[in-house]
Amino acid sequence: MGSFSTGAATGTILGLSAVYATGAGFTIDRTALFLLAPTMGGVAMQWPIGKLSDRLRRRNVIFGVSVAAAGLCALGVVVPADHPSVLLVMFGIGGAMFPLYSLVVSYTLDWSAIEKTVGVSGTLVRINGTGALVGPLVTAPLMAWLGSALFYWTTGGFFSVVVVFISYRILF
Repeated sequence: MGSFSTGAATGTILGLSAVYATGAGFTIDRTALFLLAPTMGGVAMQWPIGKLSDRLRRRNVIFGVSVAAAGLCALGVVVPADHPSVLLVMFGIGGAMFPLYSLVVSYTLDWSAIEKTVGVSGTLVRINGTGALVGPLVTAPLMAWLGSALFYWTTGGFFSVVVVFISYRILF
């Protein structure tokens, strides 16, 4: 679930950010910053989140990062597109989104036999890639039909799937 949903969110962010920015009337410079912000967030947060997952239970870190990502997507819905803080929202989404896949892979490999590492990793890449394909295919028609705010709603929904699944796994 984590690999697929993270892939769907990543595919949506990487595939439809420019569509959202164009629809919101961003200038070319602002669009470039909007597209750059998630990557910069991922670069900035990969190491601290990774270190945190080495010190705390990885499943709890996955839960916290997923909650943060979903919350930032909800914030993206309410922040006006022309407000400068939308770049910080995208920075934060990327800062949660990119490390989340690494956390999911690490958690899965923690519970896998060492001789199955390559197979498990390959399967997770395929599942993530499938999500990256499905995410934009779900989001784009919804954006066309119901408006550009669905960019954040669907992305937040993909992260929320991880939140619900991890909550279930933590509790049961």
